[in-house]
Amino acid sequence: MESKGSRCKIVVVGDTQCGKTALLHVFAKDSYPENYVPTVFENYTASFEIEKQRIELNMWDTSGKDCGFKRD
Repeated sequence: MESKGSRCKIVVVGDTQCGKTALLHVFAKDSYPENYVPTVFENYTASFEIEKQRIELNMWDTSGKDCGFKRD
């Protein structure tokens, strides 16, 4: 009998241009991005199987900029 599987959420944070997006892109799409494009927010999904259990990763890529949005 196969188990149902698991879902995990991962948020990647770090300084600007340190490779957060490239890391997630390689993991989710198995290729390295050719060009640098600044990220505001990206969502990647990857799924794989470990010991007959399906694992789904939802990976959130954040901007490394110090500034944010001001809310009144």
